[in-house]
Amino acid sequence: MKTTVITQLALVAMVAPAFPQAPAPDTYESGIMLQASALLPPASLLGTSYRVRDQVPTDGYMAHFTIDTDYGTFTAIGVPQARQRIIEAEAIRKLVETSKGDLFAEGLKRSIEQPIDAVKNIVKNPVDSLKAAPSTVGHFFQKAGSAIGRAGGRMKDRVEENQADPEAVTDADVAKEAGMGIGAMAKNAAGYDKAKLD
Repeated sequence: MKTTVITQLALVAMVAPAFPQAPAPDTYESGIMLQASALLPPASLLGTSYRVRDQVPTDGYMAHFTIDTDYGTFTAIGVPQARQRIIEAEAIRKLVETSKGDLFAEGLKRSIEQPIDAVKNIVKNPVDSLKAAPSTVGHFFQKAGSAIGRAGGRMKDRVEENQADPEAVTDADVAKEAGMGIGAMAKNAAGYDKAKLD
């Protein structure tokens, strides 16, 4: 009896490959191409330093944007990330513009000279310098923290306004304000404002 079962199984194993098998059905849908103007407000498709490519491939779930900028090509998956990349491109542009200015260079020079002057002052008058150090450092970080907090709050408000009504507050508006905020913080950190006053 055992040999009969083994013989039958062997026979089935030899005959089964002889029957043609149907190919497995294609279980994946291919993505479609969409237009960027159908997904983003038209005002945000082209900026001073960037351009969102019109053809947006999808993978069945998410749109894959390509954004050409003066600083390279960015990719973004989904509309929220595309909006973020647009804001970043404008912020980079504003930062580059700021760093090219003469006042920025002068402020940077002064920000480098100030620590040297501080060391000279410590050598000449060590006791008074050590007494003043905690308040000076604390004031600097308090001022920087306040500026960052205010800028972050403004940006959060503008992004929420944009999400609530993309036509009233465009991505380009948000991007411009982000760039201006980053530029202002960079100027302040590099001593730009002090150079401007002198």
